[in-house]
Amino acid sequence: MINLIPPAARKSVVLEYWLRVTSVWLFLFGTGCMIVAVLLLPTYMIVRGQIANLDGQVATATEQTTTFDSGVAELKKATAAAALLTEGVGATPFSTYIKLLEDIAGDAVLLHSIVFTKDPTGGKVVLSGTATTRESLAAFRDALEAHPAFTGVVLPIDSLLKNRDLLFSMTVSVVETSDSTP
Repeated sequence: MINLIPPAARKSVVLEYWLRVTSVWLFLFGTGCMIVAVLLLPTYMIVRGQIANLDGQVATATEQTTTFDSGVAELKKATAAAALLTEGVGATPFSTYIKLLEDIAGDAVLLHSIVFTKDPTGGKVVLSGTATTRESLAAFRDALEAHPAFTGVVLPIDSLLKNRDLLFSMTVSVVETSDSTP
C-alpha cells in the first residue's frame, strides 16, 4: 500500500508515522516515570523524616559533648588546684631547710644562694657561697653529711683549691621525712 502513495506524500506519511511512534513512546516513558515517582513518594517522605530526626539527635549529642568537654576542663582545673593544695601537706617547708642550712654553716661559711628542686624522694639543694678557710668548708660538708635530713653531699674538688675566702658550689640531696621537722 505504501507503494501506491506518491513519493511526496510518502515522506509526510513516514514522518507522521515516526512522530506518532515517538510521541507514544515518550508518553509511555512519562507515564512510567510518573508511576515510579508516585510509588517512591512514601519512601522519600520516610527517609526525609529519618534524616530530620537524626539531625536533631546529632545536634543534641553535639550540645552534650560541648557540655561534657567544658565539665572535663573544669574538673582538670579543680584537680590541679587540689593537687597544689594537698602537695605540701606533711612536707617539710623549705624555710625549715634554709634555717637548718644557715645554722649548720655558722659564721665561717656565708651562703649566697640556695636553690631547691623538689622531686618525689625529697629534692636537691644547690648551695653557693664563700667559706673563710678550707677547714671550715670541709667541716660544713661533713656536718651536712652527718645530718639525717641530708644525703649525698657533692662538693667539687676545685672549691678546695685556695686556703682562704673560698668560693664554692655544692649539691646536697634532701630526704623528705614523714614528720615536719628535719
